[in-house]
Amino acid sequence: MIELFSEVAQNYLTEKNNAFKENSLGTLVRKDIPNEIMTFLDPEKFSVKGSIGQGQWAVIPWVCIYNKAISAKTTYGIDIAILFKADMTGFYITLNQGWTFFKNSYKPKQIAKEKIKQASYTLSNIVDDLRYSVDPIDLGSSETLAVGYELGSIFNKYYDIECLPTNEEFEEDIKAFTQMLVEVELYIGKNRSFEDFYREILNNSFYQALIHDQSIFKEVDDNDETYVYQIEEEMAESPAEEIIEEPTQRKDPVINRGGQENWPRDSKIAAIALKKTNFLCEVDPTHQTFTSRKTGKSYMEAHHLIPMGRQGEFDYSLDKIANIKCICPNCHRLLHHGTDSERNQVLEILYQQSISNLRRVNLSIAFDEQKTFY
Repeated sequence: MIELFSEVAQNYLTEKNNAFKENSLGTLVRKDIPNEIMTFLDPEKFSVKGSIGQGQWAVIPWVCIYNKAISAKTTYGIDIAILFKADMTGFYITLNQGWTFFKNSYKPKQIAKEKIKQASYTLSNIVDDLRYSVDPIDLGSSETLAVGYELGSIFNKYYDIECLPTNEEFEEDIKAFTQMLVEVELYIGKNRSFEDFYREILNNSFYQALIHDQSIFKEVDDNDETYVYQIEEEMAESPAEEIIEEPTQRKDPVINRGGQENWPRDSKIAAIALKKTNFLCEVDPTHQTFTSRKTGKSYMEAHHLIPMGRQGEFDYSLDKIANIKCICPNCHRLLHHGTDSERNQVLEILYQQSISNLRRVNLSIAFDEQKTFY
């Protein structure tokens, strides 16, 4: 198998001067190499595709291995991309992400670049395979797709064309990278869309929850600074109008390395919950606070009335506007640190305000049970 990659590297620059259509090198990349790789992969779970370009020679020819459950093309999803350098002096095997997804989802392009870098960093900590490099790759081209591949690399290993591994060593590397894909699939879960997964890993609180074996897995802290910052970031884009919510099934939790469950929160939902109250404390709208430098509004905090740490006890999502209360920092601290008597007084105010909306999203709960969560 390794000799096929060597043949591509040795002949690609020469063949680029010849006709593209029906070129034998194209057959080698599109058919022969994928067929060779599939001899040791499960065809029910994985597929392989190679490309030298679409209608014309690509600067960076590639071979990609897809986990059918989480990716189907190089522009969208997470896959294994084997990428030749533009000068054909070597090639990389990478755990990579689709740049087009980020380019289309985040504007301007600089924000998209920052987001894909953040995702790469977070995913490298989720999978955490110390055998492979997390250093940037260099494909030797400023072409848009080449830069996208460079930005999307999570793990990689470089093979110099003058010092290639044995077939057995290369096969072992490919198998190790396919295992990474399986790990990513497990983290995404069956009930979470690819878009939701990315939204969650780009929330800094998700990353903090994954890499620390601390008690935050038991009870998620709505006062987490990164979560608060994410909410304020979302304020400008979140609609202020009333939204009629529907019940939604809970998503699968993310399991950290210690085996503990983490239920990620969507800062966009919290931002809407704060905005719809006009930044007034729902315990008492006369409560005064300071002006947020980020939003220019009274600083308020989002609090899940039924704590996110209890999500495992409910079939329907707790991360709903109906379950998120806009409260001042003082009331928020009271709920976490006050006496039982003071806390229950505040809880009852919030509970009575929320019970009808909670029922609409299938989160019916008695107040006596509500109190036991604190």
